Amino acid sequence: MPRKPGQDWRHFKAEAVAAYVSRLGNLVLLRASSNTRLGNAAFSTKRPVYSASPYVLTRMVASATDWTPTEIDKRQEVLAGLAVKTWPK
Repeated sequence: MPRKPGQDWRHFKAEAVAAYVSRLGNLVLLRASSNTRLGNAAFSTKRPVYSASPYVLTRMVASATDWTPTEIDKRQEVLAGLAVKTWPK
């Protein structure tokens, strides 16, 4: 979900946006040109771009049918698991 959600994100209440927008599970790496072009577009618009990304972790986001707090939580768990494997104690 974008930092400043537009009409396509109105199904999210302000409290949900505040709680989830900066969570690691919501952050998706894109090339700058794609990110600028997509802005706060709907997930359905962003999904094909995520699917075509050269970045594996970004392509994973495209497997979701919609972008919800539940999907953000699931992705955050996956990323946390990868972080522990990547940077062990």
